[in-house]
Amino acid sequence: MPVSLTIRPAREADVAAVFDVCRSVRENHPSRQQLQELGINEAAICRMIAAAPCAWVAEVGGGRNS
Repeated sequence: MPVSLTIRPAREADVAAVFDVCRSVRENHPSRQQLQELGINEAAICRMIAAAPCAWVAEVGGGRNS
């Protein structure tokens, strides 16, 4: 059965999930504290998304934020 896949610009509602994905990898696994020290936090990502399309989300089967 074919899988439905949609790629779209990220929205503010996606930011928590983006951080979950970022922290779920085995290599280059930064802690929230390390990211915060670099100025990378949910508020900063929300500002970047609001300013310009700079992140994308792939949704399988409609996704949870459709």
